[in-house]
Amino acid sequence: MTKLLKIVSGLFVVLIATYLGAHYWIRAKNTVHDDVTKVTSLVSCDPNDVRAISITQVLNGKNEELEFERVDKIVPGVPTASAYAQADWRYLKPSQGEADATLLRRIASTVCELYDPIMLKEAGTNMPRAADVRAAETLRVALKEKDGERKLEFSFGSPGTDRLVDVVLKNDGRVKGAAKIPVQLLQAASLPSEQYQSLRVMRIEADNVQTATLRIDGRERFTLERLGADWKVLENGKDKGPASEEANRFVNRLATLKAVGILEPSYGVDLCRRGKTKAIFEVRGVAGREEAVHFDYGKGGDIAACSTARTMKFRVHRDLLKYLEVPAKALASK
Repeated sequence: MTKLLKIVSGLFVVLIATYLGAHYWIRAKNTVHDDVTKVTSLVSCDPNDVRAISITQVLNGKNEELEFERVDKIVPGVPTASAYAQADWRYLKPSQGEADATLLRRIASTVCELYDPIMLKEAGTNMPRAADVRAAETLRVALKEKDGERKLEFSFGSPGTDRLVDVVLKNDGRVKGAAKIPVQLLQAASLPSEQYQSLRVMRIEADNVQTATLRIDGRERFTLERLGADWKVLENGKDKGPASEEANRFVNRLATLKAVGILEPSYGVDLCRRGKTKAIFEVRGVAGREEAVHFDYGKGGDIAACSTARTMKFRVHRDLLKYLEVPAKALASK
């Protein structure tokens, strides 16, 4: 009897040990560990290495090719984030001139930040899309890296109700795999071609302007100098005191000015400086950056504008005249 009791007790201990072992193994398996921060990326790349982007869009069975090239030079020693933020992009096809750097930065960033894709076992060959909706069919990205050049190609399907889209990825011409990714990359590559054209007249942003001078017919009308978050007004070199809120509106309006069209897609700095000019808006930004926008206009019609920091000549709506004709006293604090 004593021997039987020992056997039963031993079996009980074994069962308890097995139960506890299985319990903690399952618990450990389902526990989120620190390595959850190690996400996977569909493409390993740096957005600052993207030097060219081309897109094939399709609408009603017709294809349209869009091509863009990054034209700023790589300057040694410049921080990556700074170089990326100041990137210049050229529109090669179907239009000419500067491309919207903000949109192209968005595409480059999205390509290199496709985290945790849902990998598919095989690439779909027939990925249907709505015929009457403009959509990117293929996106090609060229990267300039330390060990040479690399080309990526994304072939898109149609987005699903889960806001994911099937994509087939090629790396230097070889199929790397198929995956479901968020729809944002497809959306950024599916805009109408004219939306990729840069229509921003000035390069320096309003928040970075430190001094701003308006000249009409070669004569200085006034100068604004930044005082912290505010401004002071100078007229003919004389301090007219703190500026009113109108000064902020004046600088913001001109620094964020967008054209309504392009007059000449290739218009160099020398042409801009030598061209016919009625008004000049000169600014000095942080780090000593300078820019001057030249305006030409008559008694009617739109305004022609060019910038010494741009490579195009723009057409600007005539409603800008109320800012170009503002007197110094209208900006001074009352």
